[in-house]
Amino acid sequence: AAARYEDYSDFGDTINPKLGILWRPTPDLALKANWGTSFRAPSLRELTFLSFVSSDLFVLDPNAPGGPAEVFADVIEGGNRDLREETAKTYTISAEYRPTRLEGLHFSLTRFHIDYEDRIRGSLDGIDVNTLLQFESVLPAGTIVRAPDGTLEVINVTNINSAHTIMSGYDAAAGHYWSTQRWGSFDL
Repeated sequence: AAARYEDYSDFGDTINPKLGILWRPTPDLALKANWGTSFRAPSLRELTFLSFVSSDLFVLDPNAPGGPAEVFADVIEGGNRDLREETAKTYTISAEYRPTRLEGLHFSLTRFHIDYEDRIRGSLDGIDVNTLLQFESVLPAGTIVRAPDGTLEVINVTNINSAHTIMSGYDAAAGHYWSTQRWGSFDL
């Protein structure tokens, strides 16, 4: 068991626990489990990186009044002073098998799960502006700004807190280690 206490001048304080267990039901088999929470305050760059406007960027607006059209829009990029902290809950469960009769051989399987809240990300996050416009209906409010008549005015791609992100999956591994007198050691 472990815990970390952190005190941030701009984001308050936090305590993040971590619990883990390792059980060896046999000399060949190890079962492991971990659970914990985490906290990440926005970096100074994410908060204050100078915002700038690219004026009159030529884009294809798929939601323009009257149908898709090529239009000019302003794009705002940079930091965001309204960012909140990012938090997560994580767990991993794994099994590792190292048969004593077959020295050097090993197998493992791990299940991992990370549940982020208010994840800090750039709005574009590797997507170009034209692709972003295709997903306008699911973007956070204020990302795409339109005039009352529906004409595209501003695309705001400053840093944001994403609502919720879950990453989970499995890692599987198999390997073999052996040593030779002449050529040294090998790990496959």
